[in-house]
Order: sequence, then structure tokens, then C-alpha cells
Amino acid sequence: MATKWRASTWGGEISLEYGKSLRDYNTDRGKYRVFGSNGPIGWTDTPIAHGPGVILGRKGAYRGVEFSREPFFVIDTAYYIVPKGELDMRWLYYAIKHHKLGEIDDGSPIPSTTRAAVYVRDLDVPPLAEQRAIAAVLGALDDKIELNRRMNATLEAMARALFQSWFLDFDRVRSGYCALESGKTQCLLRV
Repeated sequence: MATKWRASTWGGEISLEYGKSLRDYNTDRGKYRVFGSNGPIGWTDTPIAHGPGVILGRKGAYRGVEFSREPFFVIDTAYYIVPKGELDMRWLYYAIKHHKLGEIDDGSPIPSTTRAAVYVRDLDVPPLAEQRAIAAVLGALDDKIELNRRMNATLEAMARALFQSWFLDFDRVRSGYCALESGKTQCLLRV
């Protein structure tokens, strides 16, 4: 039997918290991911929020929506979401994407998503168990897509390495391997 979803508004369910200015983030390494208006931009050693969490772009032509499983930092061009009650954060991520909150524009010369424009919008909220079930299905699909993307990147790196070896360096490759490490593919070939 399907359970009843309750009618609410975004303002009744979440608070959009402003990110903070951060000058000393590192683009290569750090303990916590730094997010801007359109996604990850670097790393820092101090989080602004504990994961899991949702980040919503606030200013700029592209204002994306991101999900972080781990603690994270948000700069001042984005919001991070704080639920006012018990909500599944991954479900909340998919609900924000579905309702296209990142595309709401307040009409100012610089494209912006304001709290006032988001808070008044209607939202139907399923019971927590149903939120978790929805998030599990959609999350499994997203995880599979990401795994396939990484496998494709590894296969492309292998193909480039073999092409380089065979047709540019004129090597005879007998064995080798490719590994994905920190988002970068490394291929080692033995002659």
C-alpha cells in the first residue's frame, strides 16, 4: 500500500546556508572537497558541513547541484542545504535536481538563485522510508554510471598507451596494466 506524501514548501523543509569565502584552497589535495556554484573546485583542510550533504549553486550562469558523502566546504557562490527535520540527504539531492532549483533565476543582471525564490515553492515529501528507497534506486544508478565512466577512462588510456607504443614508439608490448588513482589513469607497459 502506498503511503501518503505530505504537502509542504521548500522553506518548510530546508534552510539554504551561505558558503564562506575561502582564499587558501588547494586545487590538487586536501582533506575536504571545496564546492563552488558549478561543482568541485578544490580541496581544503577545514570543512564547513558534515556529510552527507547537498550543495546548490547560488550565482552564475550555471548553478549546479552536487551531493557529497563526506564532510565538505562551500564557497560563497553556493549554498549548502540544512534540513529542518529528518530527511534523507540523497533523496533531497534528487528532489532538488527534479525541481530544478538550480535553474531558478531572481531576474537580476547576474543570474542568481535566492532563498526567497526557493522557499515559496511547493514540495511533496514522502515518508522517510520511501525517501530512502527512492534514494537507493537512483543512487545505485548514479553509482553504476560513475563506475562505467571510470572504466571507459581506463580503457581509453590503455588504447592511447598502446597506440603510442605500437605506432609512434614502435615498441612491442608484451604485458602491462592501467590503474585509476585519484581520478587519473596511469598505464604501465612492459616491453
